[in-house]
Amino acid sequence: MKTQPFIKLFFLVGLLLIYSKLSAQKKYYVSSKSNGKHQYATIHQALSAVDKQIKRSGYPKQGIEVIIKDGNYKIDKPIRITKYLSGTKKNPLVIKAENPNNARFFGGHILDLNEFKNFNPNKAPFQLVDEKAASKIKVLDLKKTSIKKSDLGDFVKHGYGFDKNPYYTTPAMLWVGHQRMHLSRWPNNDEDNEYYDNINQFNGRFKDVFIKGAVSLTNVIEKGQKKQNKWYSNKEFLENGGGTFEVAFDRGSQWNFYKKNDEKIWLDGVLSASWEWEYTKIKTIENRRIKLASGSNRGLGFFRKVTHFHFENIPEELDTEGEYFIDREHMLLYFYAPSDVKEKTITLSTLEQNMFHVVGASNIKIEGLILEFGRGNAIFINCPKLDGEISIKSDNILVENCIIRNFNQWGVIIQNAQNSTVNNCHIYSMGAGGC
Repeated sequence: MKTQPFIKLFFLVGLLLIYSKLSAQKKYYVSSKSNGKHQYATIHQALSAVDKQIKRSGYPKQGIEVIIKDGNYKIDKPIRITKYLSGTKKNPLVIKAENPNNARFFGGHILDLNEFKNFNPNKAPFQLVDEKAASKIKVLDLKKTSIKKSDLGDFVKHGYGFDKNPYYTTPAMLWVGHQRMHLSRWPNNDEDNEYYDNINQFNGRFKDVFIKGAVSLTNVIEKGQKKQNKWYSNKEFLENGGGTFEVAFDRGSQWNFYKKNDEKIWLDGVLSASWEWEYTKIKTIENRRIKLASGSNRGLGFFRKVTHFHFENIPEELDTEGEYFIDREHMLLYFYAPSDVKEKTITLSTLEQNMFHVVGASNIKIEGLILEFGRGNAIFINCPKLDGEISIKSDNILVENCIIRNFNQWGVIIQNAQNSTVNNCHIYSMGAGGC
């Protein structure tokens, strides 16, 4: 009889343990040092295991957590979350850092500074405008890395008034630490250039406004074709529809690489109305006359004096810390590295697709992660469509307490998803926008 209290206590403890086990969330861990059941080397492996679990036994009432241990994880394909990974409102599927902001997903290749070679101007396929810069430039043979030509992306015309291009892509970008490097360009980013005209624009009403790193045109020779419907599929418009304008400088006479190679010079800026920014390819530069490959939104000369732009992707203009140029044809990266480069990580962003793609899934929570570097978007949430109609709605998606940075396009895009929230996230250094 004296043992009854002990038996009761033992029985109660047993019940509590069973209840705790039943009520606890199922946990799947992602770690670079995975070494056992429910521990995986990649997020893709963990989600595959979760998918199998749900298909076999259904989504557990107590929910599922995918926990990312501290570390850096290279993401080379989208983390796709579909309806089959949906949680419940009470217990959503949670993907979270074990320790907030100590688990980092990055969509790029880390480059080793020791693999860069010294630039040899005598063997280079271009001649630097500033020959003194030669001793500062390093060259990396990308063929000796795991990077493929397809990883490097490409340049595509875009800008104000140009509707969505289904073939749109972005080029790989170079980063040192969390600082974006710049394509070799002229004028340089912070340069006060004498060929920027702020006197004649709007009859001098903005003469007190000076834009650094920009020049202006002096006269429109040919307006070129206006934007057309489905312009992105019109080869004639894209390659031969551009107008021609004059400039007051002869700098372009020193740019010759683009004439015999696949890498072309691109113009970034305003060529017409002050709000009509565009990014467009240069076809030829001859005798201070610049011919564009493709037409602008409404043709050159709409407000012909309201112009400010620069030229980039020019190997001859490698002359400033942080500038780079990629010869895709020969898979060579030329880099004028900043002075503190040895203390930081060099990353080339290469992931073309969305890092996270939530499509038709519901009750998902992404929490405490660092997402960085990619040619696309960090997180894209949308709904699949069938015959133009939404077939499965994404609902109740929460992105919380994340750091999202250094993507070519958007931080978080939510399209047609209901009750979805971005909360307390730090989103910065995006090519298109935050969310």
